[in-house]
Amino acid sequence: MKDNRTKLENYVLKNAKNKGGTYDERVMQQSSLAFSTAALCAMFFDVAMMVYYFVKKSEEKSYPYLAQLLVICVAAGLVMMGKGEPGLPRTLSGRTVSAEKSGKAAARRILSCLIDTVVTVAVITGFNIYSEGGLPEDIVKETAIFFTVFMLIETAVCEFRVRRWRKHQAELDAQEDDLED
Repeated sequence: MKDNRTKLENYVLKNAKNKGGTYDERVMQQSSLAFSTAALCAMFFDVAMMVYYFVKKSEEKSYPYLAQLLVICVAAGLVMMGKGEPGLPRTLSGRTVSAEKSGKAAARRILSCLIDTVVTVAVITGFNIYSEGGLPEDIVKETAIFFTVFMLIETAVCEFRVRRWRKHQAELDAQEDDLED
């Protein structure tokens, strides 16, 4: 049986064996799963501690947990953005959206963003009502501001991901066309 490895592949395999084994996809998947599970556990712990301090009416003690949760989320988002191939476009909550250029697809994306924004604003408003001990005086103004800000962020991130997906698909199509020529 003929070996189809290149000299570089043989060199890499020989050096990997000399240094204690190869680092293949299975090992990388296990490491990735371990880190993902640890991050998920840390996020659940942070949320649980924030809820605990919120219920105890000492919100200021929950800020370090909120900061840690935000750092984990931002770091994960940056890593996902930095990887070579984008995944399917999603909203911030993880709901998959269509990347088509039609008006119907755009309307569905905006509706998905709207649903996520309404849920986020409802939770924040509920926490505000609970922490104030009743309805705050300027609840309508606060809700409108939160809604506007979160809708803009949600829509901008979603459309960025859609454009990135389209660009990646166009590059793949161009590579496929080059192969056919």
